[in-house]
This record gives sequence, C-alpha cells and structure tokens, in this order.
Amino acid sequence: MLLLGVPWLSIMATPSSKPLFPVEFKEGLPYKRWRIPLLVVAPDNSLLAFSEGRVDGGGANGNIDIILKRSTDNGQTWGSNELVADAGIDTLVQFCPVVDQSTKTLWLMFARNVNADTEKDITSGKGTPSRIFMTHSKDSGRTWAKPQELTKTLTRKNWTWGGGAPTVGIQLKSGRLLIPSYHAVLPNAGKRPIYESHMVYSDDHGKTWKLG
Repeated sequence: MLLLGVPWLSIMATPSSKPLFPVEFKEGLPYKRWRIPLLVVAPDNSLLAFSEGRVDGGGANGNIDIILKRSTDNGQTWGSNELVADAGIDTLVQFCPVVDQSTKTLWLMFARNVNADTEKDITSGKGTPSRIFMTHSKDSGRTWAKPQELTKTLTRKNWTWGGGAPTVGIQLKSGRLLIPSYHAVLPNAGKRPIYESHMVYSDDHGKTWKLG
C-alpha cells in the first residue's frame, strides 16, 4: 500500500489548517504496486493525487497506467481510482502535471516506453527511446483529451530515457507554463549514461510546447 499525505504536502496543497488524511493506494487487482505519487490542486480546488499503477508490479517497465484519486474536502476523504492514461501493455511513466490558471486547464506530460524495455535497456541504447506525450483536462481531471505525441518536438536525437520530473509544474506571472523534465544521454561505448535536466514550456496556453 502506498500512502501519500505528509505535512509539507498539506501546506502546499490547501490553505486549510487541517492536516491531510493519508491517500491510500492499495495493492490488488489490477495494480500490484504503486509508485511515484504527487499532489496537485485542480482548477476547481479539488485535490488530485496521481500515481503510477503498476499492473505487473516490480520496476519501471511492464504494464503501467497513470491513476489519480480525488478529494473535494481538502484531503479529509478520498475517492476511488480514476484512470488518466492507459497504453495497453506499454509503460506510462515520468508524468508531471501543470495547471493553467488562465484557462482552467490541467496539462499532463508523460513518457511511454515499450513494455519489456527496462531503464537500463533504454539508457544503453538497446531498447526503444522514451516517447513523450501530452494530454489535458478542462474539467479538473474528470475526463482527459486523447494524448498527443510530441517526441520529435520535446526530445533530441541522442536522448534515450526521459520525461517529466516527479513533481508539479508551475505557471509564471507572464502566463508561461513550465514543466521540469529530465533525460538520459546515449553514452559512448563502455560508459555509463549521463542524466541531465531540462524544461518544457508553453507561451500559448498549451497550444505548442518547446524545449527550454
């Protein structure tokens, strides 16, 4: 069972002085393991707790979906699992949400990997490089648009493993949306991969996204 609910998340998520009750992601069919939780305040002020739902259990490969739980009472109670994205038997990881306060749109970037490819396979160049997708919701995460692939725009030729950082993006006063991200660079023969950070941003409310 994965629990999400600690004091600093309570302070960041809601102005309420009451502490958040733990969010319980319980192992069981179809999800044998939960990993990489994060919390975001939706445009309707509900709290959304996101997590990877790992159907096969184990590490960051195999059948992994993106799931959320919702609270409409400042974290005192939490609803059932809501499916955000599912790519069949493939792996959906490295997700990062950001809220556009101007349009009340919730954006979510994530990576899609081939089911059998491990992180080691991908970073070494033996596996298929991560593909980058973006989806969005105009109703605070209750429904989601069909994910749009942005791999060509948001990666470079020598990048292998990557995607959004396990955190929440921000919106600047200018309106720019920022999603913190990271990637692995294909190593030279016999050397270990190098992990680097980058930003993904939009200056037109999500119509287009660029590498920072």
